[in-house]
Amino acid sequence: MMSEKKGMKMPRGDKNTIPDYKISLPPLTEQKRIVGLVTAEEQKIAAAKQIMAECPERKRAVLQKWL
Repeated sequence: MMSEKKGMKMPRGDKNTIPDYKISLPPLTEQKRIVGLVTAEEQKIAAAKQIMAECPERKRAVLQKWL
């Protein structure tokens, strides 16, 4: 990337050479394993967001019961 850079103060890649860069991908089995890990974490995040969304109602219920 830096051998094809343009500019001195704020160097940047040459847009014409960027499509020629090769990016290695892990084997499909490894990609699927990674997707599984990410999916599991996204499910945990969704569950946590649901709990957080219910917090105001839970708080109201506790306050009504005890105050």
